[in-house]
Parts: sequence; C-alpha cells; structure tokens
Amino acid sequence: MARWLALLVLLGAALAQTPLELEAFRLTNEARKAHGLAALAWDDAAYRAARAHALDMLERGFFDHVNPDGLGPADRMWAAGVLEVTVGENLAFYEGYTPEYAAGVVVDDWLRSPPHRRNLLKPEFTHLGLALVQRGTASPWCRTSSPAPFASGSGRPLRRNARGGSATRAPPGRPWGCS
Repeated sequence: MARWLALLVLLGAALAQTPLELEAFRLTNEARKAHGLAALAWDDAAYRAARAHALDMLERGFFDHVNPDGLGPADRMWAAGVLEVTVGENLAFYEGYTPEYAAGVVVDDWLRSPPHRRNLLKPEFTHLGLALVQRGTASPWCRTSSPAPFASGSGRPLRRNARGGSATRAPPGRPWGCS
C-alpha cells in the first residue's frame, strides 16, 4: 500500500491529461450518447487512481485489476480520496500501435467486449478518469469508471479488493483484455 500511495502522491493533483487520454474520453462519451446515455464528467481523483495503476503495472510488470500488494480498484479510489463509489475498471495493454491510433483502438475493443462494454455503457456511472502510460511500444491503459477505465454511481460502498474478470492473451496486434 505504501508503494502505491507514494505513486499517487508523486502524481500530484495537477496532472494534465494527454491528447490521447482526452480522445479516449471523447470517444467514450460519443459511444454513450449513441446509446442514449448521459456523457460522463472527467474526474481528477479517478484519473490519478487510473494513472497510478497504469504506471504501477508498467513498473512492476503485471497486468491485473489487483496489484501484487493485493490492492484492487476500490482501494485505489479510496487512496485517491473517493470514499464511497460504485467502481468499474477496464484495462488494456497495447504494443506496436502508433499513439494516434491507440485511443480509437482501445475504445473500439472495449465496446466489442461484453464486460468492458457494460462498464462503458453503465447508466449509473457519472464520472470517468482514464490514463495511458507509455514506455517504448508498451502502453497500459487503465479506465476507472471505473480503468481505466472511474465512475461513481449509486454511492454505495464497494467491497475492498473487488475483482472481476481475468487476463487473457489476445491475438497478435490486439490488446491484452481484462474486465
């Protein structure tokens, strides 16, 4: 927990979203509007949690909703200062895509995957934070509306270390998928 909190503190409160993150945010809201749902508001706390998790996955070489210390999405949101939320998280890991192409690929792939699609299109979600970190050609995404990606909805507390789905290897040129 101390390592993760240190990452969160280092990120600070004034992170600026990258153009890719903002494009994925726009595409997510475009998909929601196409399905008659309200657009999500950007959430800085969710963004800090998503970014810290994406950096942690890259630094420690894992790809999962629960980090090696046993901390899950709810733990990360609480550490970012959001105390009572309903959380949905989408993860993706891409290699070999140009940055300009990545935002569209990740949102399209999430929409094609039933568990990810449910997170993107969950009517109860109102806020979102998503992050992309890159090192070389490796690009883990975390959308928290979670992973990626955080949205808060009903206000009911989420069980700590809540976990869903499992990581599987996708065909070459496609992402690792995790729900």
